[in-house]
Amino acid sequence: MLTIDFCLPAHNEEKILAQNLERLLAYLRSQNLPYAWQAIVILNGSIDNTLLIANKFAETNSELKVYNIKEAIKGKGNALKKYFSESSADIIAYMDVDLATDLKFINNLIAPLINKEADLVIGSRLLKASKTDRSLIREFISQIYSLLARTLLKSSIKDFQCGFKALTRETWRALMPLISDSLWSLDTELIVLAEKQGYRVKEIPIEWQDGRFVKRPSRINLLKASLELWTKVFELRRRLKKFQ
Repeated sequence: MLTIDFCLPAHNEEKILAQNLERLLAYLRSQNLPYAWQAIVILNGSIDNTLLIANKFAETNSELKVYNIKEAIKGKGNALKKYFSESSADIIAYMDVDLATDLKFINNLIAPLINKEADLVIGSRLLKASKTDRSLIREFISQIYSLLARTLLKSSIKDFQCGFKALTRETWRALMPLISDSLWSLDTELIVLAEKQGYRVKEIPIEWQDGRFVKRPSRINLLKASLELWTKVFELRRRLKKFQ
């Protein structure tokens, strides 16, 4: 039977983890999905009670697994790369732990992979059919980053950084050696490298709400994060020359 891992990278998320794990598991159980699935909390360097909460939740929910990275490595990118490289699932999906993307789009995310219509499927907040609720500054920065990345990297994708993606295990294992980022721009690298290597990338519209069900404000410094991402775009552009 086809197997799918639904991954949630989590770093110091004690305020929202239990609530959102409950929402995710309840939704997946309600769908009578035609494949075997499990939810994976990927922990990397949390210093609050995130690990304790995740382990406690896993004790009473057999579909939930906790993957705790004990080594002193940092970054969302590193956490995802480490787990993905060890996963035996046929399809690996990941989403932000705040569940900003409405869960009703999970089937739209997975179906193109099951039907072998795509190798990588990504949720997009910037398609015309998408519906988003977020601050003007976040919208502005996202639009500017999208324009810059598409222009410099010669990509057709609209939204590179939305935390709602899925890909086949074979696609990941082929692309993994090419991905260098360990922080936030793994998403952009994954998409662009997939395009350059001839993999089929499908972008789907979603409904996305800034801070959905979140009890804590975002810890992301928008200006700093944006500058880091833009710097990574220029670095990736230089690396892509060998694929031309």
